Formats: sequence, structure tokens, C-alpha cells
Amino acid sequence: MNKSSILLDASTQLPQSFFDVIIEDISPLAWSRLLQHNPSLRTQVLEGFSGRPSRLPKLIHQRQTMARLRRILQGDPSLLEEVLQTWGQEKLSLMAFLEMLHHEFIRENLLHLKNLLKPERLLAGLHLLDCLHEELHPHITQDHFWKRELDLEVLEPLVPVFELWREITGEVPQLSTWMEELTGLRLSHKETQKQPPPAPGGREAKNHREDETRKRLERKLAGAHEEMRALREQGQRYRLEAEEARSSLTELQGSFQKELKEALRKQHEAWYQRFQKADLPVLGETAGRLEKVLTRAHRALELQKEADDKYGLVSDVRRKLLELDGLLEEMEKIHDQSMFVHQEVTRVKGELEREKKRLLETPGMEKVLRDLPSSITAQSLEQHIRLLDASLQSLPRLSRLTEVVHRLENEGFLENAEALKETIQAKKYQIFAPLYGRFQPPRGEPATQKFLPEFEDFVHSGRGKNHDLYVDGYNILLNAQGIEQSSSSPLAELREEFIERVCEKSRFFKKVHLVFDGIEHYRDQIKNTEIIYTDRVRGVDADNFIIQAIRRRKDRNALLVTADQEIIEATEHKVYAFMDPCHFYLFVFEVSFPFFP
Repeated sequence: MNKSSILLDASTQLPQSFFDVIIEDISPLAWSRLLQHNPSLRTQVLEGFSGRPSRLPKLIHQRQTMARLRRILQGDPSLLEEVLQTWGQEKLSLMAFLEMLHHEFIRENLLHLKNLLKPERLLAGLHLLDCLHEELHPHITQDHFWKRELDLEVLEPLVPVFELWREITGEVPQLSTWMEELTGLRLSHKETQKQPPPAPGGREAKNHREDETRKRLERKLAGAHEEMRALREQGQRYRLEAEEARSSLTELQGSFQKELKEALRKQHEAWYQRFQKADLPVLGETAGRLEKVLTRAHRALELQKEADDKYGLVSDVRRKLLELDGLLEEMEKIHDQSMFVHQEVTRVKGELEREKKRLLETPGMEKVLRDLPSSITAQSLEQHIRLLDASLQSLPRLSRLTEVVHRLENEGFLENAEALKETIQAKKYQIFAPLYGRFQPPRGEPATQKFLPEFEDFVHSGRGKNHDLYVDGYNILLNAQGIEQSSSSPLAELREEFIERVCEKSRFFKKVHLVFDGIEHYRDQIKNTEIIYTDRVRGVDADNFIIQAIRRRKDRNALLVTADQEIIEATEHKVYAFMDPCHFYLFVFEVSFPFFP
């Protein structure tokens, strides 16, 4: 891989610490030279600051300046390469150290070297030496690679150098002095004279401590060296064992394949011997008969497919027959009621009658006629509606029937749909008329002045959308049903129908809270209606829930539907108005009585 594929690649996400270390390692003097050769970079970095050379050492390492440099280097690969070249000139010792190392040694001791030199400096140095191989790229993308962990193992890459240096200085002691002078660690003669004379016995004690420290380090390094040698020997043993295991596995696979082939051969011989005693002529005759039967079966399926394509399936024929009957009935009405019948209508009517005769003569027509419903007329529907029980259990059927009538009217199958609608409305009157007396409060009981007299006008005018509606569910249903709640009553079916109707009418209000007594607390949300079941086992019933919910309100934009005087008296000062339960019940089922005020 080339350099641009890792450090200078836009897809490589380098951490902030990488740029901070590179910026801090370059001296202010080097930065000054770099900025002078690059005026555009100087303008971007020193924007808002003085560009005087005397101010540059203080400015270059300020937080704001470093942040600008970091952003510029992250977005400009060519400038980053130039800055890394300057960094390499500043870190000649580190570059010389890395250049002496073999690539294989760097690969094996990558983690030790990054902890010894810092991950950022190691990565920059390897980049300048063009040693960033492809296998090093996964390490760069891991977070733990950028954490420097200093311990004894960090010194392992230096162990060979230290051992060699110790042997050389043992043979030539003056090399130690030369190294100190070469690296500038030894003080000059003038500086030595300026130092105060050492205290008696002080130098010997210091030398003794240094010797002890050196011996401890030598023992640790020797132990580390011995441990490394043992690990290398162990790794060599593991490699040999792995090679032996691979060889054994290859031999086992070969022997298994041979045994498998031999077992299959023996099985094939056993199968062949089983059929040697069979009567081959008889088998041939049987095979011939079987082939003829299979041919006839395939031919029969093809013929059935052709019949299905010609006559159609039962459902298709039933649909066509129903549609055909409807068209013939419509044309019969044209002949009976129209003053002039177009000749095309007469011709088409004859063709329809012939097609109906052909359909009735098709095979399997009894299957079609068996499930075909009898003709439905408006008179038969009216008679069926009049025979329905005048009970609340008939409400779901009436609601579904109303939808069917609307659908049939829209499709043009009913001529006198208004008569059916009036019959449905009359049946609803029969069901709801007895309820009006059940909802009326007892005589002599005080009535609040907050009941809405014109409930439907209030709702349809849009004023209800500014109010939350609270509905005491079972208070309305039990009064409507006229019985106490029991497990044998059809109260569950009435409740589900009531909930569905309330949800449909919830669009006239801001939000609807429909509350029922339950055995555990449960909430459900349908459109803008919240269905609440209280926990009566813990003493929370629907009455208390409604009272507490209304009392917690900070406004009076609440409407309440209930016949319970206790709830009315407890919430009268917090609600805008009360709704008559009977009016509300008939409102959700779309029934309007002429004698209602």
C-alpha cells in the first residue's frame, strides 16, 4: 500500500491526539519557518493574532491555534504530508532508531514500540519510512491502539540493544564516557568547577545506590530475556504440534474417504444381489402398465385444465351467474316500464338468456346452485328488519345492515333505499324508546343547571372540539340495559359495540376518556379516545377515577356524561357542562327522537 492509502486517506479516522502530538513535537522555530514558506497557512492559523516572530512561540501552542491547525491538517492531506516531513527533521533520533529496525521486528513488537514511543510518533515515523503495511491498518482503527500503556514489557524491544551495549562497555569501559559526551549528558569542565564540592561519603553512597538499581534492572532484564526465550521455545513446540496434527488429519481424511467408498461399493453389491432373483419379464410388463397409467393421468389433468379454462371454477361461475341474473332483471324492468325498448337491449337480453342456459347445462352446476343465495329484494329486507327483536342485542346487526344498504344504494342495486333506511330507523326507535324513561332522574331529585339542552347543536357546531369528554361507561350501559352487571348478561358485546361507536364520534371532541370498572388497571388508545379500566380490586372504581381526574384539571374545559348524582355533585364546579346520558347514547348510535327537547 502507498502512503495515501492509510494516513493520507480520507476514510482513515485519525484521533485528535495524533495531530496534537505532531503539533507539539515541532518546535516554534520550525513552525515559524513553515508558516513563512506557506502564506495561506499563516493567514488561516494566525487569523486574529499578531504575526510577529517574537509572539509566535507563545501563540503556536495555544488551544485555539492548535484547534485551527488540527482542522486544517485533517482536511488537507498534502499539507499534512509537508508537516510530517518537518516533524521527521525535528525527531531525527526517533527516525534513526526506527530505520535501524527490521520490518519483521517492527511487526512482531508493534504494541511494545507504540507504548515506548507513543502511538502517534510510531505511526508518523513508520509513515515517513514507508513501513505502513496493509496488516498494520486494522490496528490503527482500534481504540485501544491509541492508549499508551507503560510497564516492564515496554522495554523488551530494547533488551537486545542493552545486552550488546553492556558487553561492549565491559570490553571498552571508556565507551560509556564517550557516549555521555556524545549525547551531551556529561557536564563541561567549566560547569563541573561551578558545582559545589561533594559531601564526604556522598558520592560513594550515590554510586552504591546506582549499582543496586543497575543490578535490579539487570536481573529484571535477564528474567524478561529468559521468559522471551521460553516463549519462543514454546511457540516452536506449538508449531511443530500443529504441523503434526495437520498431517494426522490429512491421513485420517484419506483413510475415511477410502473406507466410505468401500462401504458404498458393498452396499451397491447387496442391492444388486437383492434384485437378481426377480422375474425380469414380469417386472418389464408391470413397468409398461405403470407407464400407461401415468400417461392417462397426465392426460386427464390436461383435460381438466382445458375444462376449467372453458367453464371456469365454481366461484367464477357463481359470480357470473349472479351478475347475469341482475342484468336480466334490469332488462325485464326496461321491457315493463319503458315506452320504447331499444333493439340492442332486446338482442343482448336474448344472448344473456342463451348464456344462462349454457351455464346451467355445464357439468357440476349443482355445486354452484347449492351455495347460491336466494334473491334479495328491498321487500324481503324490510320484512327481515321488522322481525328483529327490539333489544340492544340487535344494535350491531342494524349498524352492519345500515352499511350494507348504503353500499347497495351506491352500487345501484336498490331502487328504494329510503324505505329501507326508514325501516331501520323505526326499529332503532323501538329499541331506544324504553331507554328514555330509564335515564330520567327520580322525581324530587335536584337537577343541575349545567346539562346541555341542545346537545347535538353544541357538538355539530364544533364547540365540542375545545373540550375533553369524560364518559362513565357502565353507568350508561347498565341504565340502557335495565339489569345489573352479571357474567350471564350480554354486557361485553354491548360494551364493545358502544366503544366502537364512541370512537367514531370522538372526532367531535378534543379528547374522549371512556372509563369502565375493571379488575386491574388497563389503558388502551383508539384514535383520540382513551379507554380506561380501573382496578376495583385495589379500591379504585370508575366513579373515583373520574372525580379525581376532573379535580386535577387546571381548566374547566371538561364535559361529563353520567347519571350518577354523586359524581355530578363532586365535579360540578370543575366542568363546563354535563351531557344527558340518554342523549349521548342515542347520539353515538345516530338516533334522533322528535319528542326530545
